[in-house]
Amino acid sequence: MILLVATRESRVPDADLDEVLAVFYAHHVSGVEVIQTGVLAVQTPQLNQKRLQKIKVETLETELDILNRLIDLILELDPDILTGWDVQLSSWGYLEARSGVHGKRFGLDNTEAYFPQRRSYILRPYLSRSS
Repeated sequence: MILLVATRESRVPDADLDEVLAVFYAHHVSGVEVIQTGVLAVQTPQLNQKRLQKIKVETLETELDILNRLIDLILELDPDILTGWDVQLSSWGYLEARSGVHGKRFGLDNTEAYFPQRRSYILRPYLSRSS
């Protein structure tokens, strides 16, 4: 999974200020050649789906819609392993921080307390949808 985040003044993304505009994902099943790829993106005038002809693009209205759809997608695909780029800061950790900005809980828990020899994350597939 890779995130597209619009930053201010060419700065490093700040989860308190910079919204996720798109999530790029790939799902691979062991022993199968087919890889399911897609993009969850906020609909903007700059998004040109013709440029992404071979990738499934699902447009949504808001960043919170992307977070909710991503949780739904994870439940649908039911992967054994979730990965991303710089997991703690730039992918799953960033999504968790952004959900906090909306007053929601993305559901990533650090398992270090349970398995001190490994630093990893477990996704609990829910996003608090309450207001």
